[in-house]
Amino acid sequence: MADWTTLSNTAVGVGGLPSGATVTALRDNPIAIAEDAPGAPPMVGMIRKISQTVISGSPATVDIFWDNALYDSIHIELSNATPTTTGVKIYARLSDDGTTFASAASSYSEAYLAISTASTVTSDNTETSDFIRLTPSPMGNTAGGGASGTIEILGINDATRFTPMNYHIGASNSSATLNQLTIGSAMRRTNGVVKGIRFYASSGTLLNGLVTVYGVWK
Repeated sequence: MADWTTLSNTAVGVGGLPSGATVTALRDNPIAIAEDAPGAPPMVGMIRKISQTVISGSPATVDIFWDNALYDSIHIELSNATPTTTGVKIYARLSDDGTTFASAASSYSEAYLAISTASTVTSDNTETSDFIRLTPSPMGNTAGGGASGTIEILGINDATRFTPMNYHIGASNSSATLNQLTIGSAMRRTNGVVKGIRFYASSGTLLNGLVTVYGVWK
């Protein structure tokens, strides 16, 4: 990573000869901005990759956090998130303190539409819940299948409003055949910032998958 150097007006004065350190800073500072080096100004409105987490070792939960002070919204790509046990679902919860996750009976509300390859359409409008259903139908546990899609968490820094979340998830059955598409919206029903997300199976643990998180600079 390149280091950020704050240059004074005299260091780059008209007609003067810049020092070696000044020339180095002029070379490295653009790189330092792109790499989010300490002290470098943020790239407002740009999208930055925050983290990429490989699900392995059968974890009970996959917890991902970010510095909410840097971003206005969060974009998550979920790839092949698979439960260890067939016939269960993938759930999510949100964190407002960077440590714990809201799990009260009235923490979330949710509305979704799920379409299966058997032409079955189900929907739900849950007023209160202690979790968010990313896959409302039971899934298979074949490695390489699982749940894949995108999740958007908006307004993560508005401490005076509920936090909205939209998602678009496809999931497979025990034969690793895509058999459900879920389009939904959820809302955390308490005021406050959002600093993280937890993924977990409705029963048992998670087998494999990949979670990539991006942030939109403030």
